[in-house]
Parts: sequence; structure tokens; C-alpha cells
Amino acid sequence: MLGQLLFGLKTFQKKVSLKKNTTIFGYTSNVSKTFDNFKYVNLKFSNFGVQSKNLKYVNKFIDVLNRKKFSLIEIHNRPSYILHIEKNLPNQKYILVIHNNPQTLRGAVTPKERKHLIKLCSKITFVSNWVKEKFFEGLDIKNHEKTQVLYPAINKISKMPKKEKIITFVGKLNHSKGYDTFGRAIIRILKKYKDWKSIVIGDEPREKYNFKHDRLIHLGWITHDETLQIYKKSSISVVPSHWEEPFGRTSLEAASRGCATILSKKGGLPETIPYGLYLNKINQNEIYKKIKQLIVNKKLREDLQKKSIHYVFHDIKKKYKNI
Repeated sequence: MLGQLLFGLKTFQKKVSLKKNTTIFGYTSNVSKTFDNFKYVNLKFSNFGVQSKNLKYVNKFIDVLNRKKFSLIEIHNRPSYILHIEKNLPNQKYILVIHNNPQTLRGAVTPKERKHLIKLCSKITFVSNWVKEKFFEGLDIKNHEKTQVLYPAINKISKMPKKEKIITFVGKLNHSKGYDTFGRAIIRILKKYKDWKSIVIGDEPREKYNFKHDRLIHLGWITHDETLQIYKKSSISVVPSHWEEPFGRTSLEAASRGCATILSKKGGLPETIPYGLYLNKINQNEIYKKIKQLIVNKKLREDLQKKSIHYVFHDIKKKYKNI
């Protein structure tokens, strides 16, 4: 019988057909918010001792492998775990899923390490072509039959929801995500356009920005379903990332719910949606101009909304078959 092990997989969980043969291993202090559709095993370990948490975590997983044989091990974003498992229990079969720039991940920093991973893994998948290009950067090859781009996906909705005059920002409230530039721009927008409001979802304890306005609503972190509901009633969403986004799920989700989406061209963001309004520069004047353009040009705004909801690049019904 096929036994498939997914190590930390959450995307596509409602669609995968091998539920009975799949076990997900992870570590969380809140087990209630894990997986409804798969068997989940929480890897518990002591915080005491000289070993790092990551090493204790993967060693606990190796203990499981010593007791039970799996025909496939899927590791997410931790190339070093594969190297450590292989050192202790050689000849396992791996899928490595890379969600971030691989050159920042331990075990994949150098071209030599990434070439070794191709040799060890049965398949390496990337969340965007940008991430794949970063993986092959510095190698003497630019592609391999073992590698594949497998985009995150979203379920489509059937019709355009009723839109309100709302502009959303979702993400960590820091410079990397562009919240500082968005904040300055949105205050100017709200002062000029009295019938519009803005909703901000997220927080960031390491950076503090004090943007205040009667029609600027900060919700902090809310559930994913609640966020999608906000997108459904929002007319405009802004994703002004300064950093190289490996993919950029916020633009995917916003557009899938019919938002006219303004976004930067950083990293994998251009791969998320087919129709958006791109920022030429990431500063408050440019963000202000793009939001103003969508407010005053109702035809453009509604055209983007309709195209966004109709043409969803990454429809989960199509994508999960690749899994």
C-alpha cells in the first residue's frame, strides 16, 4: 500500500485524493488549528539541552522513520532536513518544495549544495518561476527533469460580489511589504476622497507606523476566511512589496475575489495574476497616483475587477491534479 508522507503541507489539503495514505508531521502549540482532512502528528520535543530546536525537530522525525516506512517524504522549505535525514537514514525518497529564495535556505545556499539536492531528490518543486531561476542561478544547467514549478492556488468564486468603496492592504506592517509607503499614500487618499475607506489586515511588532484616520481601519490578524470576505467587498487592493516576493499570495487572493489590484513587480508577484496595475516605482506618490487612477476611472476599475475574477491564473481545481 502506498504511504505518502507530507511534511508540513497545507496547500491543497481539501483536494488531495490520498488522504487515507497521507500523514502530516509538524510542530505547533495550537493543535486545534491544523488539518481536518489528513492524519496529523505533532512532533513533541524538549526545549532543554544544547541542540537547536530545528535539530531536535528533525531528529524526532527520524525516530518516526525508524519505526515506520514511508514511500515518499515531502519536505517544505528545509533542504537541510533532507541532508540530515539522508545522513542518518540513507536511500529515502524525497520531494522538496521550495517556497522562498533557495539561496537563503540552509542546505541550498551554494550552487554545489543545490546540485547535490537535485541528485538526492525525486522531485523539487517551486512556488514560482522566479524561485526556480534562483535555484539554478550559478549552476551550469538552467533546468532539470526532476524540477517543476507548482504554483499556490485559490478556489474561484462564480460571480462578482457586491463591491464597496474600500481599499485594502494585507500583510506584515513593515517596510519590506511596503506598508510605510502605502500608509503615507492612503492618508492622502482618504483626505481627498471622503466616500472611500481603507482596511488594513496584519501587524508587525518589530516596526511601528502610526498612520491614523477616521476611515483607516486596522483589524490586526484575522482568519484566512475573514480576510477573503474583506477582499470580496473591497474594490481596490494594494500589494506594494519592496522585497523580492517568492510568489505573493495576497495579490492572488485579492484578484480572485474581484479586487482591482495594484502591485509591484518584485520577485514572483507578476506571476500571480494576469490583470493588475503595476507600480513603476515603489513610493508614496506612485501608490497615490495608482489608487487615484482607479478611484476616478470607474470603467478601468470595474474592467480590472471583472477580468480578475474571471481569469484566475492559479485555480485550485486545475492545480491539485499536478500534486
